[in-house]
Amino acid sequence: MRFRIETDRTFSLSKHQFFAILAGVIGALAFMPLAGVGVLIFVAFVPLLRVLDEIATDGRPKPLARTFRVTYLFGVFFNLGLLYWIAIVRPILIAGMVGAVAVLAGYYALMGVLAVWMRRRGFSLQLTVPFLWLGMDYWLNQTELAIPWGNLGYALTYFPTLLQFIAITGIIGATFWIMLVNVLLFDAQMAANYRKWGIHLSLIGVVIGTAWLHGVWTIQRGLPADTPHIRVGLVQPSYPMKLKWADEFEEFVINEQLEMSATLLPQHPDLILWAETSVPAHLYYKPLYRHKLAQFARDHRTPLFVGAPHTVFDENRRRFVYNAAFLFDEQGRMSPFYAKMRLVPFAERMPYQERFPFLQKYDLGQANFSKGTEFTIFETPKGKFGAGICYETVFPNLSREMLRHGADFLVTITNDTWFGPSPAPYQHANMHRMRCIENRVSLARCANSGVSLFADPFGRVLKKTPFYEVTTLVADIPLRTQTTFYTRYGDLLVQLGLIVLAGMLLTALIRKERSGETVGGY
Repeated sequence: MRFRIETDRTFSLSKHQFFAILAGVIGALAFMPLAGVGVLIFVAFVPLLRVLDEIATDGRPKPLARTFRVTYLFGVFFNLGLLYWIAIVRPILIAGMVGAVAVLAGYYALMGVLAVWMRRRGFSLQLTVPFLWLGMDYWLNQTELAIPWGNLGYALTYFPTLLQFIAITGIIGATFWIMLVNVLLFDAQMAANYRKWGIHLSLIGVVIGTAWLHGVWTIQRGLPADTPHIRVGLVQPSYPMKLKWADEFEEFVINEQLEMSATLLPQHPDLILWAETSVPAHLYYKPLYRHKLAQFARDHRTPLFVGAPHTVFDENRRRFVYNAAFLFDEQGRMSPFYAKMRLVPFAERMPYQERFPFLQKYDLGQANFSKGTEFTIFETPKGKFGAGICYETVFPNLSREMLRHGADFLVTITNDTWFGPSPAPYQHANMHRMRCIENRVSLARCANSGVSLFADPFGRVLKKTPFYEVTTLVADIPLRTQTTFYTRYGDLLVQLGLIVLAGMLLTALIRKERSGETVGGY
């Protein structure tokens, strides 16, 4: 079966290519920041499963090569649907976006090849695909190329009740649950009669219903009545990138944010937050700005947390430039800095450039920041907090480690102006809320241009700001009173799933050796 589009040249898609593209498009749509569309994630990959099953069983030559091509095509459309906005809002990063999509698509192609390879050795797709996808999403959080924008659980950020179980599994564990629903639906559409349809649909109801009931119970149980709170104020300016970094506007940018901070003082905040690189200057080399910030905090007895670039020279006079954050405490003292540890590949840094130094000479528009190496827990009279800068807060383990180091609540500072009028600022903000559920902790998120928000320990938005609006925001947020399974043990359950996957892969290898035959070639 082939689909043809008649133009001056004939263009055709095979059925398998069509279904792969369809799955990629539906999967990407599920991540759009629109209430309700996230449920598409439960059905998005059924067309892809059908393709994999047909390739594995049709007896035609080179099934693995065909699988690689078709799942790579799926990966391209899925990741392009998630990341296309980069090319629109930052044309200078087009090459980086293309590189990221090309690399990410390769992971999906590898997963598809393994699924078909195992299917041809007696393992059903229904069994292997949830484990394989789980392994891929886990891997996508580990490397310097990590861009976990497509971790499946993030499609359901508008349904926090459904995701309360990630306090046990972490957001990556939601991948297994989502793919379990997909394979059950795939199994149902393959069923020969209505009775089997009913059985499979009942199982789907149990899988989703159990998560929902657990979420309802968790949220209704709530927090202890004596939970302490901290009052946090956010300052959200909206500076265009070129204006913000122009030398002649440095002092204006800082003074305006100080004025906005002063409007928060009648509400008696215990902490005021500014956004990522809200100070467009190196504070250690600009004592005037440093003294202004310290004086504000000291005069008003209110800690002030700001983002700024920071340069350090080592004993060999090597220069390291960090995307950093500083706290001025209520006495005006400047804290040790925190340097962003997870940098955006191809945008803030060329991946693996220490291992392969020749990569440093390639310019894809990246900022070439250095990676931070140490956690910093900031202290205020009302509680301690860990701060993630921008993109790194989408990595679950980073926030978890901050809490294990003693944080009572989480802070995110970010500059989402460059996202422009795209889905990205809303997706980015929603991803950060998942750290609340995983660790049962509150979040204060301050963004240049927005979206700034406060979220409670159940991932629900308490207050938020519109995008591109100059404003301030204050809220009382609860401090952490419990340690979740995920905070204590991290991705333990996911790792157990990977052990199961490793066992299946080993068994598939043994079966191949025992049979001594290859059907249809590779």
